[in-house]
Amino acid sequence: MPTASLEGKSDLTPKIHDCKRCGLFANCTTPKIPYTGQGKRRILIIGPSVNHVEDSSGNTRRGSSYNYLARNLKQVSIDLEEDCWYTHATRCYTKNNLGITTQSACHRMLMKEIEALDPVVIVPAAPEAFDILLYERVVGRASTASYFDWCGELIPDQMLLRWVAPIYSASFVDDKNDKQHNPYILFWHKHMQNMLIPLSRPKVIDTYTHACKTEKDAISVITEAQSWTSFAFDYETTGIKPYDEGHKIAYISISDGEIAYSFPNFNSAEFQGALQRLLTNDAIKIAHNANFERSWTREILGYEVKNLTQDTMILQHCLNNRKPTGLKFLTYARYGFMGYDADADEYLRASTEDERARGTNAFNRVFDAPVNKMLQYNALDSLFTAWLFKDLYQELDRKHQLPGYKFFMELSLAFYNMHREGFSLDMELMARTEGEIEKAIRPYIDTVMEDPLIVQQWNGAHKFNPRSDYDIRTLLFKILKLEPKEFTDKGQPSVDAESLILYRDKVPILSSLFQVKRLSKLGGTYIRQMKAEHNGGMMHSFFSLNRVVTYRSGSSNVNLQNSPKRDKESRKIIRSLYIPKRGHRLVEYDFKAMEVSVAAAVTNDRNLIAYVTDSSKDMHRDLAKSLFMVDEVSKNLRGNATKGAWTFAQFYGSYWKQCAAGVWAEIDIPNAVDVYGFDVIKHLKKCGIKSYEKWEKHCEEQEYILWNEFFPGYRVWREETYKRFCEQGYIDYVNGFRYYGPASRNEVLNGPIQGPAFSVQAWSFKEMDKYLRENKFNSQLICQVHDSELVDMDPAEEGLVDKMMHKFATEEVRKHWSWITVPLIMEKDRGEIDGSWAEMTSEGVLSD
Repeated sequence: MPTASLEGKSDLTPKIHDCKRCGLFANCTTPKIPYTGQGKRRILIIGPSVNHVEDSSGNTRRGSSYNYLARNLKQVSIDLEEDCWYTHATRCYTKNNLGITTQSACHRMLMKEIEALDPVVIVPAAPEAFDILLYERVVGRASTASYFDWCGELIPDQMLLRWVAPIYSASFVDDKNDKQHNPYILFWHKHMQNMLIPLSRPKVIDTYTHACKTEKDAISVITEAQSWTSFAFDYETTGIKPYDEGHKIAYISISDGEIAYSFPNFNSAEFQGALQRLLTNDAIKIAHNANFERSWTREILGYEVKNLTQDTMILQHCLNNRKPTGLKFLTYARYGFMGYDADADEYLRASTEDERARGTNAFNRVFDAPVNKMLQYNALDSLFTAWLFKDLYQELDRKHQLPGYKFFMELSLAFYNMHREGFSLDMELMARTEGEIEKAIRPYIDTVMEDPLIVQQWNGAHKFNPRSDYDIRTLLFKILKLEPKEFTDKGQPSVDAESLILYRDKVPILSSLFQVKRLSKLGGTYIRQMKAEHNGGMMHSFFSLNRVVTYRSGSSNVNLQNSPKRDKESRKIIRSLYIPKRGHRLVEYDFKAMEVSVAAAVTNDRNLIAYVTDSSKDMHRDLAKSLFMVDEVSKNLRGNATKGAWTFAQFYGSYWKQCAAGVWAEIDIPNAVDVYGFDVIKHLKKCGIKSYEKWEKHCEEQEYILWNEFFPGYRVWREETYKRFCEQGYIDYVNGFRYYGPASRNEVLNGPIQGPAFSVQAWSFKEMDKYLRENKFNSQLICQVHDSELVDMDPAEEGLVDKMMHKFATEEVRKHWSWITVPLIMEKDRGEIDGSWAEMTSEGVLSD
């Protein structure tokens, strides 16, 4: 038997930068502030860096983080002073950001302290504590995880041979002001309970691998593996997508969970025959991101993997929707191995230049890597995948998680088929469009650069770049000192094309900048990515089931679910580039009011059920009558001012004050008479609402009416759902998924509706894909966008496809899930033969 390939031992005092080289100790009141506590339970807590109060007093116990921890640890029966040692990530006070020298010196000091104290559990209680503890170890793909991703894990670190149990920083939780039912507090307390679980240091985990360097050895191993009833396998390839000529599978590994074998992908007929027999036998196959192995097997080896029914990436997502699903994250979180990909990672990345030109079709340098390192890395990937499947699968709740996982595994096969089928592109039109966009941008750029605002007020170190987000932010929020109204996911003021509209009245130049941003995004984002990602005029986008916390699908490279939405012209330009196969047409099937129908079924609200069941009823119209105190409701008053800004905003967890502002923005417009048929603001004044403050009060009253007169059953469901979430930290969907927090109230109330709504559409998609393939139709599903599915349609098959789509989407799915107690309606849009995705005509409701 091969020996352990990873030793699980470490020199706890590596030769790195020391305090003398750092020098911070010379500039603070209390240098190298010592740890405190008796450590009776051998728990070492690493708090944030020393703050000013602790430094000036020389007393850690005066620190806010220490005291907040001390109060809250009592709730899990831990006395901070008696049971723990408490130390700091950085021992010397500084106002500056921590440089590499300081981190290195503090890491060295911490390692010496760990060696001296010999804790069983190490608790990083701040991001900087985690960084300094694992200094220079968080490398490769695990480095993409945030500190908050690690919080709550109990990690058997194989270098430290201690348990590492990160928790939220006290300052983060305290910022939430300890509000009642604060989900962060709930999870923080759960994280702290991890400190009590270990009674001794973790054991060394042995990893047994064997590298087959000769073809004879590899064939012998593959032949032996034919007797396995299940196994994990993994490829190392020349890229991400296998469709461009020249791509290859470089290395292959297999593991039964006891040992992993790896070998080069030898070209001989004997080796390839043995490999094919293994991958097409009856054994259960396991992979991490199974659709990757599926596509490379089919495109490079020429056949389909049989019985590839388990995917640890999807399994992890179904186990905890909030956690990362990457193999490297899971390998450290579960087994304590960090950085085993460090030597291989640089060879598995394409160059920046090739990636920019070819996207995920780019070639990496896998064949330049040392063979021994690649074989070892490849073997560990399949070994850890086998371990993960066994452990994660056992942890699934059999009622509330296992059904969802099984469904997603079936759906992932349909998504693989859709990915491989691809979406045709009009390459000639794309080339013309790209040139026309660049030509159209030029006058707007000239207008911006000649504007007095730029000429007189821009005094940056470089020439103003109207395509630069940084320059636009500087102009709006530093020079002009405007108040930001929208923000990016990273907290920066948003300056995308849609956001610039919000400031246009105050800064006229933004009309031209809006056009620059809009057109630049069309050419520089959408079309450039399409050019890089296509393969011979076919777009093989990825569709994923592990990226959205509500258990909806995602799309990437290119994201077909994210074509321009608000800007109808941009939407038309991009969708015009997507076309069917020659002689076919595009047909889109879309569920009507899917989330409203699912909300009725999930909440069992009688009035909402009546609205979605009786076509003569219209809740948006009735709510508009109540909200605006009118007898007749125009299309725009029902839609723009009520449906989105009021009804759905309320359904999705918003409240009267936010909704009042949203509706007011829709109705307080110069051309209200043209849009709504009357001046809504004047009408409200006649009804006694003569100020915005009174409008807010009116919306507060209308909110009460909405939830107590219109939808009292929905209100009760909302109250009970949020209460249950706050008590247990998760809620279960009606169809076998579990939604974890931390999450806002809005998110908690959206998830159990949005997730099952996607599942209804996805079930029909899965069944339709199976039907089309089993019956060898020319028509195939090529795209899935939220509540709709797109078919590349052979006109001769359209009638039968319509019939079967209606059957699966409105009849069979209700038989499959008995909780769907309301009728489902599907609508159809239809393109011309050889027409584009932008040229669709409504065919109305789909019937049998």
